Amino acid sequence: MFRRLPCLVALFLFAASAYAADPPHYKLPVGRVLHYSGEGTSKERDANTARSTSKSTWRIAVLAENPDGSARVLVRSANSYSHQGGSSHERVSSAVIDLFSDGSYRLDRSLAMTLTPETIFPRLPADVSVATRQWQSEVDWMGNRTTFTPHAPQPATEFVFIGVQDGPVNRIYVNTQKSKFHFDPARGLVTRVESEHSQDYGFHTRGTGTLKLDKEETLPAGQAQILAGDYDTYISAAKLYRDDVRGVDKQPDKARQIMDAARLALAKAAERVGHPDVKQEFKTKLQEHDQYAQHSIGQAKRLAEVLNKPAADWSSKDLNENPVSAQSLRGKEIVMDFWYRGCGWCMYAMPQVKRLAEDFKDKPVAVLGMNTDQKLEDARFVVKELGLNYPQVQATGIPEKFGVRGFPTLIIIDQLGVVRDVHVGYSPDLYETVCKKIEELLQPKPAAG
Repeated sequence: MFRRLPCLVALFLFAASAYAADPPHYKLPVGRVLHYSGEGTSKERDANTARSTSKSTWRIAVLAENPDGSARVLVRSANSYSHQGGSSHERVSSAVIDLFSDGSYRLDRSLAMTLTPETIFPRLPADVSVATRQWQSEVDWMGNRTTFTPHAPQPATEFVFIGVQDGPVNRIYVNTQKSKFHFDPARGLVTRVESEHSQDYGFHTRGTGTLKLDKEETLPAGQAQILAGDYDTYISAAKLYRDDVRGVDKQPDKARQIMDAARLALAKAAERVGHPDVKQEFKTKLQEHDQYAQHSIGQAKRLAEVLNKPAADWSSKDLNENPVSAQSLRGKEIVMDFWYRGCGWCMYAMPQVKRLAEDFKDKPVAVLGMNTDQKLEDARFVVKELGLNYPQVQATGIPEKFGVRGFPTLIIIDQLGVVRDVHVGYSPDLYETVCKKIEELLQPKPAAG
């Protein structure tokens, strides 16, 4: 008579036999190319028909080895979405990342804002013993952390584990995200992912998705080297373009000249690459420029009506119904962060604004959240989940006084009541940029004469 082994014991025996002394790890030889495809559906809660469908393709290419043991890996994803009623759109993201064998990675987020390498490379356990219990990813740029648990029972040739994502933004939007990963220890890669997700703020949807490995190829060493070199050229050009157009909205008189010069530099860099994939990256970047250049020039003209002008007067109440006004804050620098609950980019930016409030709390600086939600409970819920400890203003009607059209928008007003800086949208380096401006404005002014 045999008794059934407890799940954890069975998992340990599997782990010990599959990995010996080594934990599961990604195998990243130079030249390895992986192709994945996926599809998903999303439905209204209790509905029978799909509200939207999605398809995705992923291409992973290992370009080089790094001295620190990581691999230089090209990750490219293309996601297309079709919504009920006929509308559809596609989003393409690509970047070169430094990927370690446990799934941790380095990525210049400013060049690939929405790329999610962990879709293909979830974090793996650090050692064999952890593979039988639980382990976690690092907190990502959106504030989320994924907890992984081995799935039982385990197949003989796979390591299967479940990832459940959580974080303050997930709770703000009442989101759930659960994925089941099938990892092949012998090949050192994920072969299949099955996912479930839901949302109950704004929309009430449930969805499922699958992602599977379609094929594997090997690039000859010479081709991998050429592709790596061309991507280095592209990354350098993209960084230069980012720096060239940074702050263009603060220079309305030179905005068109700046945008034209940035495009010309990008086009010249494109002439130096030969690989068709990298040529396509440049083509996409130039198309994005052509699409948004006029918007940037127009925004510069709109901001010119606010920048270096006396700030509009306003008065309101905070979330506790206490009066607050521009007049009551005179003599301080004022940092106004305009937001509302339904703005995801606002949520991602807030940890940086919170850090500003903490770092300047002992200086003559007032950091204010300017909330425009119609329901106070929405604002209060966000404040609680994100642990915001700086004043929040009921700001309905105030954005119009400052020409605010996009969210988040952050406005800096000096101690004399003059608007000195405006930042529109999310940026990974928002804290550093705003911190530098605040410190600059706090510097003593030289005496006249």
